[in-house]
Amino acid sequence: MFDVRCQKLISEFGLRSLLNELDISKKKLTVAQAMAIAIYEAYQGAQRVSPNPLVGCVILDSHGQFLSKGHHEVYGQAHAEINALKGLDKEQLQDATMIVTLEPCAHVGKTGSCALQIKDLPVKRVIYGLVDPFHLVAGKGAQILRDSGKEAIVYADYVGMDNNGQESRLLNQQLEILAENFLKNSRAQKPFVALKWAQSLDGKMALKNYQSQWITGELSRTYAHYLRSIYDGLIVGSGTILQDNPKLNIRLENFSKESKLVIIDPEATVYKTFESLELSRYHKKENIFFIVDAKSASSAAVFDFSAQAPGAFKNILFLNRGTSGFFSMQDIYQFCFERGMKSLLVEGGPSLIHQCLKQNAFDRIYAFVAPILMGNGLGYTDELPITSMNQKMQFTALEKIELGDDLLVTGLNWTYCYPIG
Repeated sequence: MFDVRCQKLISEFGLRSLLNELDISKKKLTVAQAMAIAIYEAYQGAQRVSPNPLVGCVILDSHGQFLSKGHHEVYGQAHAEINALKGLDKEQLQDATMIVTLEPCAHVGKTGSCALQIKDLPVKRVIYGLVDPFHLVAGKGAQILRDSGKEAIVYADYVGMDNNGQESRLLNQQLEILAENFLKNSRAQKPFVALKWAQSLDGKMALKNYQSQWITGELSRTYAHYLRSIYDGLIVGSGTILQDNPKLNIRLENFSKESKLVIIDPEATVYKTFESLELSRYHKKENIFFIVDAKSASSAAVFDFSAQAPGAFKNILFLNRGTSGFFSMQDIYQFCFERGMKSLLVEGGPSLIHQCLKQNAFDRIYAFVAPILMGNGLGYTDELPITSMNQKMQFTALEKIELGDDLLVTGLNWTYCYPIG
């Protein structure tokens, strides 16, 4: 499925027509065009490569003509460079240039080292988008290539030869966005967190009676399932479950995956009634995680704290609610990260989305906006502590796409701490 994050890349480089031309003839490409294609190619693995990064690769022959492309398709299987090399012989690779979105790996893990395989090929140079921050790579892959007599150049250093500052800035931004999950994990040892919600034009997520089905149309709802498919964990509040009794699974044609489900359940209400809910039919218990109020009388009746320490419940986090009456989202995120959830999609109701915004506990938003008015409904920003325009919440690297009559807008938190241009 098309990923909205590369909408700008597609339009700026005319990728749809460019890719069609590649299918017809051996086209000469600039390095910038090749990098744009590599980024677009990388997104084809978005649903299957976690916790590895999305990576794409394009190979040009000695005259700069397109030879092949590839991406990392499935976690534990061949990386992008190896997939791009398939079917090419040494004669075709003589003095060729490989353009890859991330530094070739230096270490042997579930697959062999890409750098070690490339060093024995007659490739002239490798231009890579980002230095891999993982400590077992982090410059080592590029050094292996240089030691074998090849050029290994990070794209930001190469762009002086490319002579197009606007293209270079866009591509550097897009490279960071492509790897945003992996970069947050490696640089901060935290999960990448996205908020997803559907709203009316007047900013309402539900009516006063909590009815919210359906604000958006079928295309938006299908795209929401795509978003579920590219994140490791889904976070929801107990109110959403008790009100809507949802399945919270991934319903996409020809795709099967069960993500981890994190339920913020202060009074253990969902926990107690789990067997009667739709969730019980679509999720294995080992993939469900509960966040429970450690001081709640209701939850104490379910969990005997004196008989069994909270640590004995591997899928339950007992937290104290803060002065605001809500949990620390960062504590929840850390709990998830330690249990293998490197990326999280928060898909709660107005209260949960409000708390994430209030705590500034998110990296990206996905807002589905429907062309309707809901009047005196439930919003998610009504009580945000903003009293002057200097405090307004801002977003950067914005992208948008029309989904039928709806509009999907996505962007990064303005305080996102990495160099996104």
